[in-house]
Amino acid sequence: MLRNDVEKLKIALSTRTKGDLFLPDERPVSVNPPELEDILKKPVLDKCRGPIRVALKLSLLDASKLDHVLFVGGPTFMPCVRATVADELRNLAPEKNF
Repeated sequence: MLRNDVEKLKIALSTRTKGDLFLPDERPVSVNPPELEDILKKPVLDKCRGPIRVALKLSLLDASKLDHVLFVGGPTFMPCVRATVADELRNLAPEKNF
């Protein structure tokens, strides 16, 4: 049940500035997007970087040749996910503005 509540909070924070989560002992916890990003930063968001490089390598594309990135799926609505992808692409192609 907590996992479902956390998923709902993540979705809510895609469009809101604050969301509440009730812990199993019924204590409310308020979270804002920057706090969620801090929680996700190392364990989750940085894991996205490797697959970006692999996808470009397997497709024989250079990041500098990309004009657009199409995001598909729920987590891609999160600003921190989009920022991580843009940051990684900028690292791969500093001359482009992603």
